[in-house]
Amino acid sequence: ADVLLEADQPNVEAMMNPCLIWLFALVLRAEKRTAINPWLLAGVLLGWASLYKHITVAFFIALVIAHVGFPPLGDTRRQAVSQVGLMAAMSFLPWGVCALYFFFFGSYHAFWETLFVYNRFYAGSMWQNVLNGLLPKNLFHDKMLSVLPLAVATLLGLVPWLWGAMTRVRALFLAYILAVPIMVALPGKFYTHYYQLWLPVLAVGAAWMLDDFQKWPVPSLFIRRGFGWLILVLLLIAQGSYFRFSYMGWSQLKFGPRYIYTERTARQIDRLHV
Repeated sequence: ADVLLEADQPNVEAMMNPCLIWLFALVLRAEKRTAINPWLLAGVLLGWASLYKHITVAFFIALVIAHVGFPPLGDTRRQAVSQVGLMAAMSFLPWGVCALYFFFFGSYHAFWETLFVYNRFYAGSMWQNVLNGLLPKNLFHDKMLSVLPLAVATLLGLVPWLWGAMTRVRALFLAYILAVPIMVALPGKFYTHYYQLWLPVLAVGAAWMLDDFQKWPVPSLFIRRGFGWLILVLLLIAQGSYFRFSYMGWSQLKFGPRYIYTERTARQIDRLHV
């Protein structure tokens, strides 16, 4: 859990990421025929993630374009459209269960106000937010430095794609990459923890790069394997350095002194009451 990206806290992105990466995996492996229709589970994951944040729709649209453009082996584009239609239909299941819960307990108005009315007010203009998200200062956060090894490995893995043919795997992965900055931008606030959405896609990109690196014309097996160990060591150093600090130090790193001052002030007020 990266401290600078506030991934040590129960932010919504920490709940969304497992849904998104497993949804991505299910769509990616759609060519594998299984007893359970993967589109049913993919739809549930889509609905589950969108309950946390509606920005999941951007991820869904990006995957749909890639999936229909490059359908699974043996499937037509018409079949691909029906598959994503089934996924979209199943995404209403978590929403329906949640809505029914609040309805039966007499809190449906709070459900509607929280998930729709307030969110629309909070985000403001979505189009303006997306445009702001394209600014270099908003595409990436300066506190993503600790995951730089993953980003570099992912970029190196993308280099051979520049002259290779576009495939289904590449299209889906690029769709994921393009969806992340849009999801980060849509709420319009660009808070640090929004950038946790980069973590799964960078981890997958780095893993794929390391796998492909074994096939590159590098003469030494030590060099090929050593690159993976180098990334691992750099990540361990970056993450391990946080354990030198107390919880106060973590708060200082993430938010500056404001919460430290808040706690001190609260203790002083508490003494006055005594």
